[in-house]
Amino acid sequence: TVTVEYRIVNAEATGRAHTQDNLNLLRQIQLLYREGNPDPADLADLKDEIAANMNLRPDEGRLFLYWRRAPGNNQSPLLPLQLIVPGAPVMDGGDLKYAEAVANSNSAWYLISFGLTESGARKFGKVTEANVDNRMAILWGDRVISDPNINEPIYSTQAQITGQFTQAEASEIAGVIKE
Repeated sequence: TVTVEYRIVNAEATGRAHTQDNLNLLRQIQLLYREGNPDPADLADLKDEIAANMNLRPDEGRLFLYWRRAPGNNQSPLLPLQLIVPGAPVMDGGDLKYAEAVANSNSAWYLISFGLTESGARKFGKVTEANVDNRMAILWGDRVISDPNINEPIYSTQAQITGQFTQAEASEIAGVIKE
C-alpha cells in the first residue's frame, strides 16, 4: 500500500543536490522511466550516486524525486523533474479528512482545500509554527508530489495550498492527499 507522508524540506541539503553532475544523473533516471518499468536496483544506484555526490548525511534527510508534468503541459507524462531532501515524517495521511481542488476566487488558478482531524490540526499547528518560511513536502510513497511553502502557523482544521495550479494539477494533488 502506498502511504502519504508530510516532511519538512531541508533547503540546504536540497540546494546541494542541484549540481550539473547530479542533474545529468537525474536525466538518466528520467530516461529509465520513459523507457518503461525501470529496474529498481538501477534507480537505487543512481540515487545513491547523487546522495554520495552531495555528501548527504542520514541526519539531513533522505533524497527523493519530485514528480511533475512538464510546466504548462498537462498532457505530458509524470516524471521525476527535481531532486529534493525532506527530513523525517511529521504527519501522515491519517491526519487529514478530505482534500479537493477549488477555483481560487483571487486568481485564475486553482488551490487545494483540505481538512484535518482534530489531532492532525494540533500536529499541523505545531509543525507550521516551527517551520514558517520552510517548505513541507507531500510524499506519495517515494514520490514528492508537492512542496508548498509554510507562510504562517495554521491551527485550524481547514487549510489551503495555493499556487499556480491548473485544475488538473490541483485535482491530482488533492487526489493523493485523500489517499
